[in-house]
Amino acid sequence: AVTLAAIYLDPTEPTRHAGVAYGLLAGYFAYSVVLLVVAPRESRWSRGAVAVHIIDVVVATVLTLLTEGPGSPFFLLFGFALLAAGYRWGFRETVATGIASGLLFGSEALLVSAGVVEGQFELNRFITRCTHLAVLAVMVGSIAEQEKQARAEVGARASAAERARVARELHDGIIQSLIAIKMQLETVRRTQAEAPTALSQLQALLEREIVNLRALMFEMTPSELPS
Repeated sequence: AVTLAAIYLDPTEPTRHAGVAYGLLAGYFAYSVVLLVVAPRESRWSRGAVAVHIIDVVVATVLTLLTEGPGSPFFLLFGFALLAAGYRWGFRETVATGIASGLLFGSEALLVSAGVVEGQFELNRFITRCTHLAVLAVMVGSIAEQEKQARAEVGARASAAERARVARELHDGIIQSLIAIKMQLETVRRTQAEAPTALSQLQALLEREIVNLRALMFEMTPSELPS
């Protein structure tokens, strides 16, 4: 949306294939809006997430190719793809995205310099942009890896706290009740005259603890399993 607005305010780019570029940008914008609704349901390594990432890189490649190649202002879309890779995954995947983007960007430069595709090729700008792409990939990947490790540590602490809570509830509740049942059974065994009343009490106690155990198991069950 920001890109479309910028082109509308200052329509200097794209100078070539404007209709195709505008159509691709409009379609990409609509696709992004739909993705905002669907994305929260996608796990990080699902086929949908990988396909979305590939589409981001391909759109950046096609837009730069349609608009002056290595000199295109849409080169920034490669940076967006790197940020998306860092958000979804970690260092290796972000660097891999940077390498793939660099190869595609270099292929565009070769096509433009050979005259196969119209565009502007300036060696200094090309080298500078490739350097920026490599530095950005490493920086975003490093930050993403740190965030990934931080999330893992938070998840591990949360799991440990949950296990400790369950252990306390088991020890203070159900286990104590089972010990009491054992002691009462021993008493019933020794005094058989009171067996019917005592057994009824034990049955009620067991039923109550079964309900408590089921409630505890329900709390431990995740509400939504990952796909």
